Amino acid sequence: MVSREVVLYDNVNDPYQLVKLKLTDRPEVAGKMLKELGQLLARTNDP
Repeated sequence: MVSREVVLYDNVNDPYQLVKLKLTDRPEVAGKMLKELGQLLARTNDP
């Protein structure tokens, strides 16, 4: 079983990406990104 960690980085305040942000740390950003990803996958017929 492969465990995958999903993280975000704050490229403005942490340009070297030293601090990982979990999706639960920024739910408003995560929600927007996941919505856009879902729309892109649907538009390109990617399951």
